[in-house]
Amino acid sequence: MNSFPAAEHSRAAATESTLARFQAFAFRHRNLLAALPVVVSFVAIRRPVGLEALVAGAALALLGGALRAWCTLYNRFAQGERKTLATDGPYGWLRNPLYVGNTLVLSGCALAAGPLWLLPLTCVWALGVYDQVAHHEERRLLAKYGEAYRGYARNVRRWIPHLSVDAFSHRRSGFMRALLVQSRSLLALLPFALKAWALGAWPLV
Repeated sequence: MNSFPAAEHSRAAATESTLARFQAFAFRHRNLLAALPVVVSFVAIRRPVGLEALVAGAALALLGGALRAWCTLYNRFAQGERKTLATDGPYGWLRNPLYVGNTLVLSGCALAAGPLWLLPLTCVWALGVYDQVAHHEERRLLAKYGEAYRGYARNVRRWIPHLSVDAFSHRRSGFMRALLVQSRSLLALLPFALKAWALGAWPLV
């Protein structure tokens, strides 16, 4: 009589286990997977882009770098310290601001790559990858911080920002230094700039 529910439970557990393994795989290779559309476009697209596209791409990448810099001020692990649960600053707006910053950087690369359709594709793909990564990380955070993380997750959404002035109530120094470090994200545009120049899009001098 109970064999059917038991079988259903077993299948559900197997499905959950498979999904968990997939999400763990996505976590291990998160940035490479998120950048896949940009990498493919760099190899496949042969149409040159103009200087305007590169400037717009650099602006997006710099915006992403600025968000990443803000995150590092509240993420102790990013500063080489012991991990703690980050809930202030950008983490008071949404639970994964660092991945949003990464997506902005990748979007800048998509603009520099050429076709406009690549920009929304890159955004959707990157956030899809990072969403799987976030589920993996949330299981680990819940296991580590328990009710503290459960309460945080109830009040702060995963991707949709909950804008509040409270995010600025715990200001921390060092933003310009952090921004300088994170500005290395602009180096990701260098191959696209060199490719555009090689294709004759605009003179180097």
